Amino acid sequence: METNRAWAQKVPVLILTLAHTQLAKDGTPNRHGFYDLGQATSNLLLQATSFGLATHQMGGFDVEAARQRFRVPSGWEPVSVMALGYPGEVESLPDQFRAREMEQRRRKPLEEFVFSGTWGHPASILDHSGNK
Repeated sequence: METNRAWAQKVPVLILTLAHTQLAKDGTPNRHGFYDLGQATSNLLLQATSFGLATHQMGGFDVEAARQRFRVPSGWEPVSVMALGYPGEVESLPDQFRAREMEQRRRKPLEEFVFSGTWGHPASILDHSGNK
């Protein structure tokens, strides 16, 4: 995507992440492939941060172009592209990204996604502000 080019054009490393959607032993669906990728990505991000590196994950990319360019075999699904490198100067970003980088981060209230019993029923362990 055009908007992601601002993140990707100067970064020294771009990582294409892939989920293994079929089990290697028999080719049956691997319903845990995306979970496994999430765990691996999370650990990579934590390790990169400990080294003073910055990461930016992008879901907006041409999946079919990635499939063709890297000859991704069946049973694998391109999921995201991750930019990895040392942090740059915020001032070098285009205006729309600079403003976003400078604003205070906001977390979604826990009551919007931590449920008890049934979907949409906020867990009783949360107070009214969405905190534990």
